[in-house]
Amino acid sequence: MNRLFKLFTFALVTCGMLMSAAPISDKKSNHSATVQAELQANAQTGELSKAEVKALKKVEKQLDKIEKNVAEGKKWLPAVLLCFFLGGLGIHRFYLGYTWQGVVQLLTLGGLGIWVLIDFIRILIRDLKPKNGEYVD
Repeated sequence: MNRLFKLFTFALVTCGMLMSAAPISDKKSNHSATVQAELQANAQTGELSKAEVKALKKVEKQLDKIEKNVAEGKKWLPAVLLCFFLGGLGIHRFYLGYTWQGVVQLLTLGGLGIWVLIDFIRILIRDLKPKNGEYVD
């Protein structure tokens, strides 16, 4: 019982350290500001047509979406550890952004372990990804 408690405490501390670690790139790219500056500069000189302005605005929205996904990205290793140690409680699903599925796993104890095993394998092969995009490595 004492070993189990130590192992559980170690897992929680390790997961907490991994989740609180700063992302690899704290610097946000400034793509949308560059696109906006280009739009303003070329709009004043009249070099862009309306179709080109529309296309540039569409690209700006896509870049903002990509930046948001990278900024909110989740790490792979904490997801694996949470699934392995606390999978029956669905904590890994909460971490990845699937709140409703996390609640269902919590109530069913991870589908009596079957759902947890499937999730663990899917996370290992990187098939189960965060809700908002890809894993940040």
